[in-house]
Amino acid sequence: MKKLLLTTVLVSSAVLGFTGNVHANEQNKITETPEKTDVGINFKTDGGSTIGQGPFSDHLAIVFKPTKFDFGTEQEAIPFKKVYTEKVDASNIKKNKYLIVNDDRKTAGSAVAGSPWHVTATYSGLSEKGNASNTLESALKIKLEPVQKYTIGTDKDPITQDIKPNDPNDPASNAITDFSGAEHGEFRLGADLAANASAEVELSNTATTVFGRKEAATAIGTEGVATRISETNLTIEDGTGADGKTFVGSVTWQLADTYK
Repeated sequence: MKKLLLTTVLVSSAVLGFTGNVHANEQNKITETPEKTDVGINFKTDGGSTIGQGPFSDHLAIVFKPTKFDFGTEQEAIPFKKVYTEKVDASNIKKNKYLIVNDDRKTAGSAVAGSPWHVTATYSGLSEKGNASNTLESALKIKLEPVQKYTIGTDKDPITQDIKPNDPNDPASNAITDFSGAEHGEFRLGADLAANASAEVELSNTATTVFGRKEAATAIGTEGVATRISETNLTIEDGTGADGKTFVGSVTWQLADTYK
């Protein structure tokens, strides 16, 4: 279901003032330049991944992140520990949740294309919507699939002249492909785990390494790397008092140009 967000709706109102009779020679004095009022509307994507802020050209950047982790609506809160699971069917390309980093850096001092980097994730925890002081003890765990190649493309935005990244959730883009040979060996998932097998990472309110490039690339050039989040588990320690309430939180993804 598409969600609708009204970002800017500007309405102009005209105030008419009557000051008595207008002299005939004043009646033809009129400013004919049209005035404009902007109207805007923003449709949130219902795809599994959302584009990052950029810029992407000549930068190391997070290109896509998961749009949301949504565990739906439960009929009742349970007064003991329960795990809620969100799984993504890999065959439904539009719903796949990707975390993608692209390296388009050029040689510049110590920050060179192909040098190590890593992404961390920080989980805010859950608090009641509209009442942030009411928190719900929870834990969040994500399952990462083996890293794959991502091709960002060469199209440019006509205004910003920044790269317009290929959409990994568009079946026609062919943006995601498998690595060949041992190319994935330079990357790691989670806490220094091999990148050619899936890995589970538990997030907390401190930064946790999700994936990264551990070894410098042997060749310098534009390179995109993706990992698909195939499953997310939310553990509620105790649902007592949560009936009839909505709890929300967030995951913050942070990129750094070192491997940690």
